Amino acid sequence: MTVTPLVTTNCNNTTGLITFTQSGNNATGVFAQRYALTDSLGKILQVGLTKNFSVAQSGLYKVYAVNYDSTQTILGLAITQNISGVSGACLNVGGALLYRVCLPSAPVITKPISITVPQDTTSAKQICTTIINPSNATLTPSSCGAPNHVQ
Repeated sequence: MTVTPLVTTNCNNTTGLITFTQSGNNATGVFAQRYALTDSLGKILQVGLTKNFSVAQSGLYKVYAVNYDSTQTILGLAITQNISGVSGACLNVGGALLYRVCLPSAPVITKPISITVPQDTTSAKQICTTIINPSNATLTPSSCGAPNHVQ
């Protein structure tokens, strides 16, 4: 089986959608093909039949193609198991295809900010302010001001 390797010194994925191509697997007769997504240590995170996975965290991921005789028992091809423990008769675990996923991080709030919004969008509008303080991770609503009467 042949996989198209990727360079992982820099981020090569910023979406979290891992897609790949592969060729050379034996898909004839009783042979079956599955794909395993692991973390950098080989812990299986996902197992699938298609050539794509989705991840929600940045990190180094590996994709393995697993070709096997579907009439035989395959052990260890399951989430939380290590790819190195996958075993069985007529089994081939291909080399790892590497992905370095770098998802955009959420903005960091470093100073308290104040958000003022109308409490009610009907005719009697009351203005309220909330203070977001990142130093102690609190949201502090202040008292609301007098209603603004719309005539």
